[in-house]
Amino acid sequence: MKITIWALFVAVTFIGAGSPAKAGPLEEACNLAYKQLSAVPHSSLVKSIGNFTDNAHSYDGCIVRLKGDRKKVTAAQYPEPLFYPSQGSVLYQEGWRADGEAGGPDGTSFRILKKDIFCRVDGRWDGGDDSDPKYIPSTRYEVSVSCGYLKT
Repeated sequence: MKITIWALFVAVTFIGAGSPAKAGPLEEACNLAYKQLSAVPHSSLVKSIGNFTDNAHSYDGCIVRLKGDRKKVTAAQYPEPLFYPSQGSVLYQEGWRADGEAGGPDGTSFRILKKDIFCRVDGRWDGGDDSDPKYIPSTRYEVSVSCGYLKT
C-alpha cells in the first residue's frame, strides 16, 4: 500500500497533475536545481526523489547532490550566485524569494521560495583554520538542493 501511495504522489507531482505537456512546479524546481549545478565542475551529480528534513519537518520531493573539488569551482559557481534570488536576478524575476540564510567559512545554507514550492540549498566546504597557519584545508566541495511543497 505504501508503494502505491508513493507511486501516486510521484505521478501527480512530477507529471503535472493531468497536464502531460507541461511539467509540474516541483519538477520545474528540481530541474532548475539540476541545471544550475550541472554547470559546476563535479565528480558526482545525482538527482533523486525522496524524503528530506528541513526545520524539523519531513518533506517528500527531490534532492540534487553535487560533489567536487573546490579548487575547480569559481566564485560564480558557489551556491549564492547560482541560487540566491537577489533583486534583479533571473531567479528573482521568475518569482523566487529568499527565506532565511546562514553562512560561514565552512559553508552556507538558505531557503528560496516560489509560491508553494521551496528549495533548501546547503553548501559545505573546508574553510580552513585561522588559528593554525599550517593547516591545509580539504578541497572537498558539496552542495545539496532539496525541493518540496510547503506545508500549510
